[in-house]
Amino acid sequence: MNRKNKTFSGKNKKRVYGITSLILTVVVIALVVVGNGLLYKLGWRIDMTEEKVYTVSDEADEIFSKLGSRDIEIIFFTPFDEMKNNRQQNMVYEYCLSLEKKYDYISLKYIDSLAHPEEVKQYQSTTVPDIDLDDVVISNGAAYRKCAIEWFFNFDKDSNEMVGFYAEYRIASSIMQLSYDERTVLFTTGHGEKTQGTEAYSLLEDAGFTCREIDLSKEDIPETTRLLIINDPIYDFKGIESESNELSKLDRYLDKQGNVMIFESPETASNLNNLSELLSEWGIEFVSNAKIRDDNNSISADGYSLISEYATDKSKPGAAFCSKILNDGKSPNTVVSNAMPIKLLFDSRNMITTGTVLYSKDTAKAFSTKDGSLVDSGAMSLMTVSVKQTISAENNETYYNYVIAVGSNRFTDDTYIGGQRYGNRDIFYECIRQFGNEVVPVDLDLRWLDENTLDVTVEQARVWTLILVTFLPSAAAVICVTVYIRRKHR
Repeated sequence: MNRKNKTFSGKNKKRVYGITSLILTVVVIALVVVGNGLLYKLGWRIDMTEEKVYTVSDEADEIFSKLGSRDIEIIFFTPFDEMKNNRQQNMVYEYCLSLEKKYDYISLKYIDSLAHPEEVKQYQSTTVPDIDLDDVVISNGAAYRKCAIEWFFNFDKDSNEMVGFYAEYRIASSIMQLSYDERTVLFTTGHGEKTQGTEAYSLLEDAGFTCREIDLSKEDIPETTRLLIINDPIYDFKGIESESNELSKLDRYLDKQGNVMIFESPETASNLNNLSELLSEWGIEFVSNAKIRDDNNSISADGYSLISEYATDKSKPGAAFCSKILNDGKSPNTVVSNAMPIKLLFDSRNMITTGTVLYSKDTAKAFSTKDGSLVDSGAMSLMTVSVKQTISAENNETYYNYVIAVGSNRFTDDTYIGGQRYGNRDIFYECIRQFGNEVVPVDLDLRWLDENTLDVTVEQARVWTLILVTFLPSAAAVICVTVYIRRKHR
């Protein structure tokens, strides 16, 4: 009887051990599956691309962290499975997932436009009538920006192949536009200037500014204007001799802590006598009818596309505009093409301090455009800054306003400012940032996709495969065996 009970008890124990091991195995596997699902749901992913395509950069984090005054929705319209299978859409979607995870004010929304076309109507208007399946809409609830999928990428002009991922810059600039109250930049018109359609105009819009033209002979400068740009005028501004005195409007604007950027050409600077008179009060004099050539430091064979030198003397105001680009260690060439020298008439006067931002190299020479004679040589000022300090009588606070002068009408050409090959874009944005601690997406670089694959060696891939294929099942097996042995010998 005792033997039968003992035998029965042993068989029963084995059955219990087997069932227990099976249950534990199932539980562990279930935990692995559920855990993997939770990790995906919570957005805990590892970006293993070489360019960290789906990771929010430190530069972008600095911008996104300063926003958030308004909630932002990023909306997708393609059926989810199709979107995940489309490389371009999926890349944008994955990056936006990283934003949603990192910032509370950003959320993702998905509308199946095929199944629910009525929900798409709210994002259509007379100005933006169509929403395509692959469009992305960025909204603050009251206004929105519609972004075509191609807007997030850079394409090779010859092969039309996708070579760069620009989503970080594009999304940041869109959210900035939707986060700020109106920040106005005016481009003067009526004197043959370059205005709409220029890369400078587009870059400022990308940075969240509202850009428009202004005819000073007919309009006054609004008090909300952050910056006024005079871009390559051919004809002079009207002065005291005219009823519509444009110079007096510029003067009043600068007296009220306004900021001005002016780009002039050596071919037309001598036509601008009235404007030159105003600039002289700020210590600025363009050396008209002279053009700088540097046969050693130019990107063009004729020597007129100058590679400039950055200001480094921190005792002068110009160095502040270059310090960031120098500290970043990139120091790309900033090109000033078709340039004339600028003379600074004084260092400091009437609360105005002057300085140089960009110089020519010491191998440069300036020649007269009239007879070809040598006018000057060595390091000459190409971009200058004049800073005025004003102490408010009301609150005793100190305010600064700026006049930036560039002796070139090509500094903001698409060739130089449109991409990241040259430093022109960085310097241009740094000027805007200095004017009032403005947030601008200057540091958000294009992420090249030439190596948009997993950045692991074959050996590393084998290790990852070994871990994923064998570690978890082995861990489950060890746990089950351990439990079995302990129960058997209890």
